[in-house]
Amino acid sequence: MDVWDKKCWKTFYSEHFPAPTNPLPSIQEPVLSYGEVNKLFAEELQDELTETLKRDIRRWRRGPTSFKGDASNRLKSLLETLENVKLGKQLLTHADHLSNLEMVTRGREMQGLPLHFAFTDINEIVAKIKATGVHDCKHPEVEFALAVRVFAYPNNVMSVGVYFSALTPRN
Repeated sequence: MDVWDKKCWKTFYSEHFPAPTNPLPSIQEPVLSYGEVNKLFAEELQDELTETLKRDIRRWRRGPTSFKGDASNRLKSLLETLENVKLGKQLLTHADHLSNLEMVTRGREMQGLPLHFAFTDINEIVAKIKATGVHDCKHPEVEFALAVRVFAYPNNVMSVGVYFSALTPRN
């Protein structure tokens, strides 16, 4: 589309609809005010999401399901790094990410991924985690790593990071 071609455009104001003589008032607030960062809510949400996901993953699998605590803790710190990368506070190369994951896997195969959500609803996050299919791993020695981090921003905006993976022995 050629925005400079006057034949393609009609003027907004005309003889029948003249431009206002005084400027129209703005509907925007003169000063924008933002609510405080609610860190307590973020911590409570993080705990609730973690427990809800663990419960639901066990229910989806209908069998013994174990979560590897040390791997989950390492993934949790990696989620903080990913949030800082998103904010431009930190750099993370592909090689750095892989070396962090190697510390998590410790010689095991890993199938999983980090996911990011703007928090609106716990059930929506649970449904998206289920849709990954990571919980469907049928290996008899599978262990899962689940990390959830909730980062609070002004006006009750919550950034949710979930890293969910299945760890199996290498053949």
